[in-house]
Amino acid sequence: MDHAIDLRWNQFINCFTFDRSRKVSCVHATAFCAKHCYNRMTDTWKWVNEKDKRLEESWQWFNGNNVARILSCKRSRQTDRVRFMGRGEAFRDMSDVPHVLDICSGSPNRLFWIPTRAWRDNELRTAIENRVLEVPNIRVQASTDPTTSISEYSSLVASGWSSMFFGESIDIAEDRYGVKFHKCAKTHKHIKGHCAECVGGCFDASQVHVHLEEH
Repeated sequence: MDHAIDLRWNQFINCFTFDRSRKVSCVHATAFCAKHCYNRMTDTWKWVNEKDKRLEESWQWFNGNNVARILSCKRSRQTDRVRFMGRGEAFRDMSDVPHVLDICSGSPNRLFWIPTRAWRDNELRTAIENRVLEVPNIRVQASTDPTTSISEYSSLVASGWSSMFFGESIDIAEDRYGVKFHKCAKTHKHIKGHCAECVGGCFDASQVHVHLEEH
């Protein structure tokens, strides 16, 4: 099996992207997240279950060395920024923390972007805060939506998390949570592929809260 093909080029964000089985990995999703997931429609396609099995096998195969090797062969496309995940969740359980760290350590000059719902699990949240948030080439964002309580959001901000919010207008979200949101140019202005060159958004090294328009 050629696992290299499962490090997918995502033309909508102009980044290579890891994928996993939603059924296996999306264990931290809220009901809102599950209802509005942009991957939900593909779950009904007959070939998806078999593909998801292969994607999970590839995820377990990936490590710092082979991911660095795969990306080094792709220089005709943008490889400085990579996303976890286009489908599924990077941090399903505690075993994924060292796994992600190993992958990212193999490419120290590349930025790895990780929107995640794993902050909803106390053990994983602690591990991510202690071991992942301060890694120089990793950008972690707490994936949030209107079901995120004010106290939860305040706690995330106080703990140094960046965030990504979807589900309400930016004015309502800013008023509710008391933070200043950065408008995602890809979803607010419909600039295809903007993630590869965005400044001040998801790849910013400082704490940033990104608002996604409906997409």
